[in-house]
Amino acid sequence: MNKPFEIFIIWGEVPEQGARPDRYAFSTEAEREAFIYGVSEMSGWLDYTQVPGRNYVVSEDHEIVACDDNGDPLEPLLVYA
Repeated sequence: MNKPFEIFIIWGEVPEQGARPDRYAFSTEAEREAFIYGVSEMSGWLDYTQVPGRNYVVSEDHEIVACDDNGDPLEPLLVYA
């Protein structure tokens, strides 16, 4: 079954080094938006960061960085304080 609407999320307030995003796929944009709404409602209990795709990883400095298919970092996207 083709699910063209997707989202990639790295879970956790301060994700562990090497953490990679989970992919969630939906049949409709409405399903995807409902999922995002549910995640937003729970935010504050456990945190998350939405990233543009699967090729992101958490570095040893707790930065979310773009990476290649092997998980090797390419460039910073977000820095945790």
